Amino acid sequence: MTQTITKHNSVAVELIGFRDQKQKDFLFKLLNELAPLFPHWVKDIEVRFVSNDEVNNSPCLAEIAQYPEYKLIRINLFCIFFEDSEEKQRDNLIHELAHTTIGIFTTWVRETLLPPFEDINTTLHEVLKKETTYKLEAVTQELTETFKDLLEAKREI
Repeated sequence: MTQTITKHNSVAVELIGFRDQKQKDFLFKLLNELAPLFPHWVKDIEVRFVSNDEVNNSPCLAEIAQYPEYKLIRINLFCIFFEDSEEKQRDNLIHELAHTTIGIFTTWVRETLLPPFEDINTTLHEVLKKETTYKLEAVTQELTETFKDLLEAKREI
């Protein structure tokens, strides 16, 4: 099931693996609300339902991958995502979209900056990897809170 969301440009959103119509309707409504957070390069968003069989003991409620070269964002929503309140589901999606805001930088850090250290000093590489992961997640969380505040201010206008 695909639906187009329009903000500054058109973004096609496809829901994959969802059977519950209420979940589909909620996600389309929520993604419409969150459209201002989509990176400008995005043209397609795939949202995939991940069943219990596919979870592999992940503590995550959701995860996001970005493919700027294809103008695509892929969001995996784990089955436990829908056990939370709608407010927490919204906050989780905002958090995942915040990852895309710094995603190009994150990819550069992980694929370009850190790998040479693995050959130089594996201990240093592991420390840098752990620290950059921690710092990137802290920035993502700060962006999440800022985005929530901006969306709330927009609602009040």
